[in-house]
Amino acid sequence: LQEEITSKGIRHVFMYGDFIEPHRIAIELVRERNRRLPSGARIDAWVFELGYVRPNYVSLERERVNARSGLNLPVEFYQALPPVDTIPKAQRETGIRWRKWWKTPTFIQHAFTRYPIIEGPHKLQPQPSYLLAQIRGLARKHLYWVSERHILQRMAGGEPYVLVPLQVSSDSQISLGSHYQGMEPFIEELIRSFAQHGPSDTLLAFKHHPRDRGYNHYGRLIRRLAQAHGIADRVLYFHDGPLGPILKRARAIVTINSTVGLQALYHGRPTKVLGRTFYNLPSLCDQQPLEAFWQAPEDSDRALFWRFYTHLIETTDRKSTRLNSSHTVISYAVFCLKKK
Repeated sequence: LQEEITSKGIRHVFMYGDFIEPHRIAIELVRERNRRLPSGARIDAWVFELGYVRPNYVSLERERVNARSGLNLPVEFYQALPPVDTIPKAQRETGIRWRKWWKTPTFIQHAFTRYPIIEGPHKLQPQPSYLLAQIRGLARKHLYWVSERHILQRMAGGEPYVLVPLQVSSDSQISLGSHYQGMEPFIEELIRSFAQHGPSDTLLAFKHHPRDRGYNHYGRLIRRLAQAHGIADRVLYFHDGPLGPILKRARAIVTINSTVGLQALYHGRPTKVLGRTFYNLPSLCDQQPLEAFWQAPEDSDRALFWRFYTHLIETTDRKSTRLNSSHTVISYAVFCLKKK
């Protein structure tokens, strides 16, 4: 990478995610190089993310994203921003999702290719067994559309509930942005706390992550814990459903650090974060202990949220338009491309 940067006069390095080994090396290389060079000769490392604001956005930040994002600023910074009257909205794209067609052959190829890029299991480094998980996930999606309909009907029936969006168990958001080792200890902590401190008229609803549908199933664990704590009739577990309406009806949201938390704040739902993320700010997310949150979740400051949300969109979007160099290297794992 050093030779590529030097010989081709590279000014910008792009990558998707900041946590896999080749990208960690690239970021450290850029930092070390910039320490030794004058400001005019420095280069930039840029990191893409799926999009903090979904759908229709792709996020691009300098060097770090998610829990280590440059958006980790004191709440006073956001409070000092100018008032916002209108939140920017992306134009909704419609049509055939060609990425889905491209994903199948590349996923199969990666599953049978040995290129270690990260310690432990991750979907960016798939294994042959993951192919079966993909098929299982597709079958479960259609099965649950029928078998879990009664759960969605109960949630739409007016009973208050706290929504818990589960995350992908091997996601770097969990390993790098929280103290949890997977979803199991998170689920156990919430059920135990909810049984002790949750209102007796409120449900606790766990929603499985759609990308993790074929890999993990927490139904047995959730049933066992709910029964052990005497709240089996007040704990729900489901996989799919229209997220917007589900969020709007929720009494509150509890998450580790999912981007669903940002969606919850957008819809004005009290949000409790138990991991590390840039949006867990005072007056934005609930800062109470978990036992107090169950009883009286705190609403967000809407004026602050509008300032924060607009800054989030405009910052990550504007950065993508300020790349005016004629030489760029785009890196994904071990793939490099020079733009002439």
